[in-house]
Amino acid sequence: MGQNKSEERFAPGVRSAAERLDSWKEIAAYLKRQTRTVRRWETTEGLPVHRHLHRRRATIYAYRTEIDAWWSNRRPDLKQRQPDAAVRTPGRKEAHAPSGRIMLAVLPFRNLGGNARDEYFSDGLTEEMISELGRLHPHRLAVIARTSVMHYKGTSKTIEEAGRELRVDYILEGTVRREADRVRVSARLIQVRDQSHLWAESHDYHLTRILALQSRIARAIARGIRIHLTPEQERRLARRGQVIPEAHQAYLKGRHYLNKWLEEDMSNGARWFRQSIDIDPTYAPAYAGLADAYSLLGLYTYVPAQQVYPKAKAAALKALELDETAAEAHAALGHILTFYDWNWSRAEEEFGRALALNPSSVHTLIDYVFYLVVRGRFDEAIVLNERAIALDPLTATTSLNLGWIYFKARRYQQAIAQLKRTLELAPDLPHARVELAWNYAASERYPEAIAECEHTLTHFPEVDNDIVPGTLGWVYARSGRPVEALKFATRLIELAARRYVDPYYIAVVYAGRADADDAIEWLKKTYEARSPTVVLMKIDPLLDPLRSDPRFQDLLGRLNRPDTAGN
Repeated sequence: MGQNKSEERFAPGVRSAAERLDSWKEIAAYLKRQTRTVRRWETTEGLPVHRHLHRRRATIYAYRTEIDAWWSNRRPDLKQRQPDAAVRTPGRKEAHAPSGRIMLAVLPFRNLGGNARDEYFSDGLTEEMISELGRLHPHRLAVIARTSVMHYKGTSKTIEEAGRELRVDYILEGTVRREADRVRVSARLIQVRDQSHLWAESHDYHLTRILALQSRIARAIARGIRIHLTPEQERRLARRGQVIPEAHQAYLKGRHYLNKWLEEDMSNGARWFRQSIDIDPTYAPAYAGLADAYSLLGLYTYVPAQQVYPKAKAAALKALELDETAAEAHAALGHILTFYDWNWSRAEEEFGRALALNPSSVHTLIDYVFYLVVRGRFDEAIVLNERAIALDPLTATTSLNLGWIYFKARRYQQAIAQLKRTLELAPDLPHARVELAWNYAASERYPEAIAECEHTLTHFPEVDNDIVPGTLGWVYARSGRPVEALKFATRLIELAARRYVDPYYIAVVYAGRADADDAIEWLKKTYEARSPTVVLMKIDPLLDPLRSDPRFQDLLGRLNRPDTAGN
């Protein structure tokens, strides 16, 4: 029998009538289970059931081949459970919530649409749920970062394994199937301790109401883990209105590219955020995303700071004009005020506001850590970075960042130990090797420093950003090999003829050679370019040979630092 696409929106293809099961009763009989069990399996186990969307909700059907394939995959897991007690409905099972802070992870929503091009949508829904839940009850609930939970995308690890590795009390997992202007989301909340299912729901929504769906899930989770929401928190969830689907999808594509961290991807992310804004000039998240994209392009010196940071600031301010509660926009503004405006007191206010709104945001935590390091508040930075590691335990970058803090604080042995732990997480992380070389050289362990440099050059020849050749040149200089060091400065100067190069890392090489004149000249260029790295001058061990030079102190005084100006 041919398909009517308006009726069978989620069932592509052509199948015979004999293959179809046309009721819950027929599906239950085919599986030799009770009707209530197969209804529950649709929600909790992804049982492939279809609906006639233009008719009443109870009109369902399924295909034997799809059921057979599903049963083949799910049977081992289902056999471990009691047939009709795998999931408790709300009111029949209560969470035994920990007395302290509750830890929750949102595993990547599985895309059931069969179209790989829709992965951005399921990944985006995962990220938005993490953000929504992160700000649900800031003092009671902490949510694991996207970068750690994405390790479980496409894996066969069990809930027990994921819960143990992430050290969480609860896990939210689900599926999403998007077709045309509708989306079907199934989600379930699981208590890791005993694998009990506390809540499960499945809904078909129009894409304009995707935010309302996220709010509904957030409320259900609050009930499931017995978190009491304040009237203000309830009002915030209720304010989640409709979106223009095309604007929202362009925004999700922007986040999808931004999460890849490469220059081309950041530029693509900015393009999608601009497209989202063109579609809906009142959509605050797109402006916050655009501020992030421009800021990252400047921070990683892919683009001169003066070309992107003013645009980033305008986008962040517009996001806050549209939604003062946008945590991401407050964090973006705090970053800009630190690395470009050098407005230290206001930057800290913005970071404080962002963390009050969403204390589970690792992105905000790390940006605030950078601020604290730049200000020389190392102990505070370490505490905050440890918090970021707890929220993002499987990502090497938070571990690498802790090693970076120890180096800036001149705690070289602690830095070395931390960077070795980082390399256990990610053996192919070149920046961990580079930072080890810094610390070995600063500890006068020059053969080990050189070995790390040569390992980086041999195994990562494609790494050609500014920080790698700049710091390798510094290490060679400190190791008593000034000629080799000068080659890296020359390499960067030649590279600057083809693309933008941060002058800071040329200055670093000359500082390592104790060549104060050239080092100061390149630091002046760094200041004039308003490069974000210039804020490191006060605390960076790489520049220690220059600190007694009056020209260095004069440059430092121009950065509007309270700790330099004496107020």
